[in-house]
Amino acid sequence: TKGVHYLKRIVGLPGERISIKNGAVYVNGKTLQEDYTLNQLPTYGNTALLDCREYAVPEDKYVVLGDNRTVSSDSRVLGFINRDDIDGVIKK
Repeated sequence: TKGVHYLKRIVGLPGERISIKNGAVYVNGKTLQEDYTLNQLPTYGNTALLDCREYAVPEDKYVVLGDNRTVSSDSRVLGFINRDDIDGVIKK
């Protein structure tokens, strides 16, 4: 990202299977309950994570999504995120 920092939510861990279909995110075949997204708008794939395709998250990689899905630059555009590129964690 050329030094640009992003604040994103980690939704996919190494070894998990991720898919986006019918406006929802699935982790290991189960719908991810996402009451935190802006206006609960649907999620659609993009250039790196396409709709209706399942992906296995590689070792030391993560899937991140922004809460404002309609304009977020996240794993749907950037692809899997390297563990070394995660600067910190904000916990609830």
